[in-house]
Amino acid sequence: MKDISRVTIAAALVVLSAVSLAQDIDWKQGKLGHLIGLVGTYNNDALLDDPQVKEALNQVVGMDVALLKRNLATRGPIDFIDGYLVLTGLAPHMGGSEEATLWVKVYDGSLCAAILHAGKVTIYARDSQYDHLPGPFRNYVRNLLDPSYDIAPPPGVRWQK
Repeated sequence: MKDISRVTIAAALVVLSAVSLAQDIDWKQGKLGHLIGLVGTYNNDALLDDPQVKEALNQVVGMDVALLKRNLATRGPIDFIDGYLVLTGLAPHMGGSEEATLWVKVYDGSLCAAILHAGKVTIYARDSQYDHLPGPFRNYVRNLLDPSYDIAPPPGVRWQK
């Protein structure tokens, strides 16, 4: 019984130290920390044209980068959510039928995107599981098609990994 208690205590200490480390991380610092000044601005081009972001876009979104940019043409300011620089928008005069969102993680430069095009949503991400994507990103995708889905992508979502 004492051994189980020691194991339980040791496991609890590991969890608490991990939580402490996560709380100590400044999510506005990291590989793309130089872009944090873009939060609240409409300077999409500075974000999209950053060499590290361009490289990640080409690797993850590939030949659909032009479609992503078109569907981000009408947008709000760059947002900062859960450690990500976030662009959300729609193609000019195409709201509800041509939309997109791009999430760029400041800490490590990784990204995910979703494009609504021709009635279908495509998710672009290196993540291996849907529930590993940021919750607000999943909410965006879910609300495009079917708000009842959270754990798995809604029907009609294609995942480009």
